[in-house]
Amino acid sequence: MNALIEKHHYLGYSTPCGEHLKYLVSAAGRPIGCFCWSSAPLRLSLRDNFIDWTDATRKKNLHLIAYQTRFLILPWVR
Repeated sequence: MNALIEKHHYLGYSTPCGEHLKYLVSAAGRPIGCFCWSSAPLRLSLRDNFIDWTDATRKKNLHLIAYQTRFLILPWVR
């Protein structure tokens, strides 16, 4: 999966930080997509301001957020 992302995603592949989850989607035995998530950044001012998080609220709820690092539909999918 990492090789597919490296070859076909415009950002390439980089090793995710923290906890991460990867899904390879296939149809008829052939891969058609890749999805990757990682743990949310500890502090992200735009996010925290947008959802009006205080420091206490962020500490309480940060584990509920996942950060999508890669989304790829492979080029042979029509």
